[in-house]
Order: sequence, then C-alpha cells, then structure tokens
Amino acid sequence: MKQEDRDDFATVRSHAASKIAYDLSKATAQACLLINGGAATAVIAFLAKEHIEPAVARSVPWSLAGYAVGVLSSAVMLFCELMNADYWNYSWYHITYEHDRAKATDWENKANRWHVGFYCAFAVAIASFFFASGWMVHPLM
Repeated sequence: MKQEDRDDFATVRSHAASKIAYDLSKATAQACLLINGGAATAVIAFLAKEHIEPAVARSVPWSLAGYAVGVLSSAVMLFCELMNADYWNYSWYHITYEHDRAKATDWENKANRWHVGFYCAFAVAIASFFFASGWMVHPLM
C-alpha cells in the first residue's frame, strides 16, 4: 500500500471517527436532558394525585429544582460538544490548509477544554438526577 493510500485511508477513518464521537456525545446529552425532564414531568404528574403527604409535598420543589439543574447541565453539555467540534474543525483547518502546527495546537487545546466541560456537565446532569430522585423518595421511606 502506497503512502498516499494510507494517508487517504487515515483521513477517511479520522472523519468517520469524529462524526461517530460527535453523534454519540450529542445523543448522550439528549438522553440526560430527557431523563431529567421526564423525571420532572413525572413529579408534576404525581401532584395530581389526591391525598399527598405533607412531607412529600414539601420535597417536590427541591426535587424539581434538582431536575432543572440536570436539564440545564444537559443543555450545557450540548453547547460544550458544539464548541468542541467547532474548535477541532479550526485545528484541522490549520493543519491541512495553512500547515501551521502552532495555531492548530492552540485550537486543539481549546477543543480539549470544551471536551472537559462536556464531562463535567455530564457528571452534574447525572448527579442532579440521583439527588433529585433521592430527595423525592426520601419522605416515603
């Protein structure tokens, strides 16, 4: 296999891997958004029930606030992934067209910071779901 063929293959694989990673990240953020939003909807539907214990009723606002934090952090996850992909595009532009490795590295570092933001927002979204759910069921135990 010639060097040109290997380079073309590596380019195609790199593009495919980037697209897959972006799509999976987006799906992860959307799933977190749906999980927290769906749980909040379930809590609101629970309020339609007759004879709710006062302890449970007092936990509802705190639980909804927790789910709201999860929804907000899920939106932040989506934004972080958008910025991550955007900065990686700038990095590849500088490598491919301008052959400027220093500028590419600068954009790559920015992309990596947004990627870390994605991980942090994911942790907040998941933790929010667990804490809000625990807060809601605590009076029932």
